[in-house]
Amino acid sequence: MARYEWDFTGDGTADATGQFANHTYEESGKKRATLRAVGADGRTDTMTRAVRVRPTLDA
Repeated sequence: MARYEWDFTGDGTADATGQFANHTYEESGKKRATLRAVGADGRTDTMTRAVRVRPTLDA
């Protein structure tokens, strides 16, 4: 792969790039995370997964 683009906000723009990414959601609830892989030849493949975000428990 030539490039990896992560969209955590659902707006269609890359919020992070690279094979691995971290993201912190500001609110709990159902969210979506989309990974777009772009090959050296320009071909793309996209995968979207539902993510359930839960509040952080303070220690």
